[in-house]
Amino acid sequence: MEEVDLLFIEGLALNGLVEDAKVIEEGGKARLWVRTIDGKEYVSKRDDPGSVRKSYFLVRVYSQWGKLINQPMKSGITSDR
Repeated sequence: MEEVDLLFIEGLALNGLVEDAKVIEEGGKARLWVRTIDGKEYVSKRDDPGSVRKSYFLVRVYSQWGKLINQPMKSGITSDR
C-alpha cells in the first residue's frame, strides 16, 4: 500500500478510478484509504481528521462525477467547433 497525498487520491476519484474508500482513525490523526478499479491500494499521509473527512466526501462525489466525465461521447456529438 503506497502512501500518497490527499490531492493524489482526489485526482484518482475525479478520473473515475476509485472503487472503494474509507477513513482510518489513528489516535488524534486520520488517513484516507482507497482501492482503485485495478486493485491498487493507496493511503493518505496522516492528517487532522477534519481534512481527511472532507477529502473522503470529495472522493465520494468525485467518483460519481468521474464516471460521468469519462463516458464516451454519444454518436453525432463531437468536441470539434
